Amino acid sequence: MAAELVENPMAIHTIEHDTESVFWVLLWLYLLYMKTDMSPRQHSSILNSTINPPVFDGTGGTGKANFMAGSYGLKRLKMPNSIMFRLLMKLHQIIGRPYQMNNADRDATDKGTKNKGATMDIQGDVLALLKEFAESEEWPSNDRTERQKVILS
Repeated sequence: MAAELVENPMAIHTIEHDTESVFWVLLWLYLLYMKTDMSPRQHSSILNSTINPPVFDGTGGTGKANFMAGSYGLKRLKMPNSIMFRLLMKLHQIIGRPYQMNNADRDATDKGTKNKGATMDIQGDVLALLKEFAESEEWPSNDRTERQKVILS
């Protein structure tokens, strides 16, 4: 689920939220099935704080939004030469744009005083990126993997 919807359950559901969900599903799969240098505790921490955030007074808090606003958490997942990691990083850059904007820029875009199409064509950018990666010769033809150990709370 998109960070904005987790933080504010009353927010109007948009196509941008569905597009962001693609990122979260891929991150979830990455954490469950790709080997990284992280321990099961570290994998579990990211899963629990982003995919399954605790609910307080009807809201899931700002953990997902903070994850999208910065790249520190995602960079910790790095797997050398992983095309899936590169895809996640690029998706994060695109989908994270609204979270990375400062409040004044976000308010101006929401009010239509900025060219929304030029700065926020998230769906088009994501579709182009997915097409680029799907057609890449680097994408493995046999991408089987084993489920990684995680600690569920």
